[in-house]
Amino acid sequence: MSRVLLLILFILWMAWKQDIPLNADSWRPAEVGVYLAWYGVLVGAMRLWSRWVSRQIHRGNISRHLRRFTRAMFFSRVGVVVWLGWGLFGLGWGDFVLDVMGPAGRWSIQTPAALVGVLPALLAWAGLWWSQYPADRALREQSLLSALENGLPVYSPPGLRSYLKANLRLQMLFTVVPVVMLLAAHDLLMVAVLEPLRITPQERPWLNFGLLLVASGGIFVIAPEILRWVLHTQPLADSPLRRRMEELCRRHKMRYRDILLWRTDHNMGNAAVMGVIPRFRYVLLSDLVLQTMTDEQIEAVFAHELGHVVHRHMLWYLLFVLIFMFALIGPGQWVESHLSFQWLGHWVSRDVAQKLVELVLLVGAGATFLLSFGYVSRRFERQADVFAARTMQGEAMAPMDRDSRSHVGAHGARIFQSALHRVAVINNIPVAARSWCHGSIASRMDYLENLSQNPQRTWAFDRLMSRLYLAMILGLIFSLAWVVKADSLQQPGPGTTTGQEYSW
Repeated sequence: MSRVLLLILFILWMAWKQDIPLNADSWRPAEVGVYLAWYGVLVGAMRLWSRWVSRQIHRGNISRHLRRFTRAMFFSRVGVVVWLGWGLFGLGWGDFVLDVMGPAGRWSIQTPAALVGVLPALLAWAGLWWSQYPADRALREQSLLSALENGLPVYSPPGLRSYLKANLRLQMLFTVVPVVMLLAAHDLLMVAVLEPLRITPQERPWLNFGLLLVASGGIFVIAPEILRWVLHTQPLADSPLRRRMEELCRRHKMRYRDILLWRTDHNMGNAAVMGVIPRFRYVLLSDLVLQTMTDEQIEAVFAHELGHVVHRHMLWYLLFVLIFMFALIGPGQWVESHLSFQWLGHWVSRDVAQKLVELVLLVGAGATFLLSFGYVSRRFERQADVFAARTMQGEAMAPMDRDSRSHVGAHGARIFQSALHRVAVINNIPVAARSWCHGSIASRMDYLENLSQNPQRTWAFDRLMSRLYLAMILGLIFSLAWVVKADSLQQPGPGTTTGQEYSW
C-alpha cells in the first residue's frame, strides 16, 4: 500500500501540471509556509506518540496502543498524499515550484519539476520512518524473547541509520526509481519525436499517449534489472533447497533469470518476484526468510511467488492500470462535464470553483483507484496462496499424480498456513493485523482451511477468479470504446485553444 501511495504523489503532480497556464504566479508566501509547516507538525507529532508507545511497550494491554499507533501512522501517510494535493490545487505550492525553477519549470519535459514538486512529501514520508523508529525498536526488543522461545535465530534490532536505509531501499527507491525512469524516458521521446515536428501534446494527444505507453512498456520490462541492485541482492548459492525450487519452476514451465538472496540485514522476512519477460525475471528471498523458516516453509513461500507468475498477475495489474487510465479519459471526463458547482458562485470566484471541481474529481478518482486496487490485489494474493497450497499438496503425492490444479488439501493448507504464521512471527506482525493489498494473515489462513474441507470450494474459487478476469477484459473494452466514441483524444479543431503552450 505504501508504494501505491508514493506513486500517487507523482500522479497528483502530473495531473496538476497538465492544465496550468505558463504565467502561473498565484502562490503566496504565507500559503507555501503553511504547506511546508504542516509536514513538520505531522512528523513531530508522530515522533512524540512513537516515543510514548515505546515507553508503554512492557506494560499490559500494549496491543491496543500499537493498533492505534499503526492505524495513525497509516493515515499519516495518506495525509502526506492528501496534503500534497491540497498544496497543489489550493495553496499554490506547484506555482511556487515552477516560479523558483524559472525556465526549467516551464519546459515540456516533466522530470525536473516533478522531482522538486514532490520532494517535501518524500521528505515527510522519510520523516515518518524516523518518527516510527522508537516504537518499532521497542517492539523488536520485546520480540527477542519470543524468538528464543520458538527456537529462532536472534538478531539485534537495527540502528536508526540501518532502519532508515532499509526502508529507503524497500519503499521509496523501489517506487521512485522506476517512476523517474518512466518520466525521463517519456521526456526523451517527447524531445526526439514531438520537438522536431513542432507538435504539442495537445495537438497530437494520441501520439503523446502512445509515447507514454512505449516508455511505460520499456521501463516495465527492464526495471527488474535496476531494482535488483536497489534492493541489495545477490544470486542464491547452490544448495539442495535451490535445486528443489528450480525443479518447481521447470515443472510449471516458469522461466526466469535467477533466484536471488535479498539482503536486508535480517530486518525483514519477505519474498518477491519481479519481471514479465523471462530475461529480466527474478525471484527474491530475503535473508531472514532463509534463516528462520524450514525448507518446506521456504518452498511454500517460493510457490506463492511462482503462483503470481503462472497466473500472470503482473500483466493483469498492467491491464488494471490501463482500465483506470481509459476510465479517467472517457467516463471521467463525462463526469467532469456534468459536475456543476454553479451554486458556489455566490461565495467564491469561478477559478476557485473550478479548483474545487478538480479536487473533488481527484479525491473521487483516488478513492476509486485505492478501493478497486485493494480488492484486485487481495484476490491475486489469495490466488497465489491457493496455488502454493495446491503445489505443496502435490509434493506429498507420487510424481505422476502431481497436479497444481488439484484442490487445496489438508496437507498443502497446513504447510502454507505454517509458512504464513512464521512470516507473521519473524516480522512482528499480529496475525489479525489487516493489510490493504494482502489481507490479514489470519484471514488467509482461515480461507485455506475452509477450502481444504471441501474440494468443491476450490473449484468455486477458480470460477470466481475467471469471472474477475472476464470483468477486467470487459472493463478495458468498455472504457476504451467510450474514449473512442467521445473522441476525447482527437486533435483540436481550427481556432481551438488548449489553454497551455509549450516552450521547446
